[in-house]
Amino acid sequence: MINKAFLELIHDPKIKFTVILGSGYHHQGLGEHSILSNWSALLSRLTSTNQLTGKFTLDFESIVIDNCKVNSDEPLKRAHEIEKELLGKLAKLIRNEQKYVGENLDSFSYPDLFSGNKISDVVSLNFDTFPEEFLLQKIESSEKYNESSFHVRTKENKLSDSFITQNTSFEKYQNQFGHIIRFWHPHGTIDNPKHMVLGISNYSKLVSALTKIRNHYKVNEDYNLPNKELTWFSKIVQNPVLIIGASMSHMEWAMWTAFVYKYRNYARSKREGFYPIFQMIEIKHGDQLKNDWIQPLFTDMSYDRQWAELENLL
Repeated sequence: MINKAFLELIHDPKIKFTVILGSGYHHQGLGEHSILSNWSALLSRLTSTNQLTGKFTLDFESIVIDNCKVNSDEPLKRAHEIEKELLGKLAKLIRNEQKYVGENLDSFSYPDLFSGNKISDVVSLNFDTFPEEFLLQKIESSEKYNESSFHVRTKENKLSDSFITQNTSFEKYQNQFGHIIRFWHPHGTIDNPKHMVLGISNYSKLVSALTKIRNHYKVNEDYNLPNKELTWFSKIVQNPVLIIGASMSHMEWAMWTAFVYKYRNYARSKREGFYPIFQMIEIKHGDQLKNDWIQPLFTDMSYDRQWAELENLL
C-alpha cells in the first residue's frame, strides 16, 4: 500500500521533493558487499573486521586512536594528522569503486530515480558522487554554487574551503529531459576528503554548523525572505522529504536536528505550509515506525517492490 499523503503530493504539479539518499541506493544496485553499500566493508579496509561494532562513528574514532598508539609519541597532535590520512585513503577507495561501477554500469541494476521531474534536491549522506557523475549531466559552472549567507570567496574569487561554506554549497545537474536537480553533500565528498564527516569530532562540527545555518534561515524568514537562504537545510524545511536507502539511525545527529527544526518551524502555525517526511522502510501492515516524526512511504511491500514503485512515481 502506498501512503495516501505521499500520493497526493506526488500528483500535485507544483510540488517538488527533497530526497535524502543513503547507501541503500547502492545496496539495491550492487548488493551488500560493495564498499559503496556497506559501511562495515568500507571501514574494514582500515582495520580488522572483528574490531567493528556497527557504531561506525565511534568505530572510526577507535581506528584513529589505535593508529596514534602505534605510530606516534604525540597522540594528541597526531590524531588530526592520522584522521586526515585515513579520510584520504577512504576517499581513494571510494573513488576507485565508483569508477569501476560507472564504467561497468550495464552489469548493475540501479533504480532509475532521477529521470523524472519530481525531485528538486538530493541531500546525499554518501561520500561518493556516483549519481551525479554517471547518471546526470553537470550544468554550466565547473565549480559549486552557494546562495546562502555563507557565500565566502577567496582573493582568487573561488569559494572558500571553510567547512560551513563547503557544507552550504551545491552543484546543479540535469537529466536527459532537461530537469535540473541540486545535489548537496552535508557529510562531504571524496572530492574534498578533509571535510568528510565520519568520526564524532566532525559530526559535532556538522551539528554546530547546522545551528548557524538554521539561525540565518530564521532571520531571513522573519523578514519574509525564506528563499534568500538556499541550503540543504532550507530544502528539508520547505519541501516534502523522501528518505531513500537510509535507516536514519540516531547517529545521524545533523539530519535529526534538521527534522526537529522543521517541525519546530511550523509548531505555532497548526502545520500550515508543512510537508511531511516520508521514509522508504520495510514495514508490515499495522506496524508503526519507532517515532512520530516520519511516515512510511509504503506498507506490506518488499524493498524490491518499493524501489519499482518509486521508479514509476518519480
